Amino acid sequence: MILTVTLNPCIDKTIFVTHFQKGKKVVVEGIKKIAGGKGNNVARVIKNLGHEVLSFCVVGGQEGRIIEELLGQDSIPLQAVWAKKSQQDGDHGFGDQNKPPDRFLLSQAFPFLLRNFRR
Repeated sequence: MILTVTLNPCIDKTIFVTHFQKGKKVVVEGIKKIAGGKGNNVARVIKNLGHEVLSFCVVGGQEGRIIEELLGQDSIPLQAVWAKKSQQDGDHGFGDQNKPPDRFLLSQAFPFLLRNFRR
């Protein structure tokens, strides 16, 4: 068995769009999430090559539970050390309304906002 260590795991997102035009708003059609961080990425490759692997991660909060679930979906066993604070999920925005012409804005509906702020 191979042990991988991820001290700063994250949730990596792949964003799918059907149409992209520079300088225009890009509507996100779908998002695929995986447990990220160098050790988790290596664990996924090791698993895909047919070897036994154990992922050791420091996780916390809701993001930690999501990472645990995502590793489970990839059939990667997790040895977690639970921290008091949660890590961020790596959700970094692209550009803004005052964007230069070489940037773009991605628009994604955030379900937690829709649930909490509907009238």
